[in-house]
Amino acid sequence: MDETGEIVLSHVVIPEFIVVHDGVPSDPSAQNYYVRYKDYIKNVASCEIYATWPESAIYANILVIMSFTLNRVYTEWYRNPLFRAPFLPRRH
Repeated sequence: MDETGEIVLSHVVIPEFIVVHDGVPSDPSAQNYYVRYKDYIKNVASCEIYATWPESAIYANILVIMSFTLNRVYTEWYRNPLFRAPFLPRRH
């Protein structure tokens, strides 16, 4: 770890679970659910992709969904600054 406090992983780590907040980010009363990462990606893809799309478009869209999700997980992009993904190391 360098002086900035940033953590650089030596390889990509795909989480087994992600947290899905069932409400607007500012609503602390909304439930948080732990969802398997693979199931989350499948669910989002099935809601956004049509079977009539070209195979390359389907593949590209799934890569976007995966990239966007991992970006949110690893940049800790959460409205609540007290929330930390349970599988990430604590920052000192």
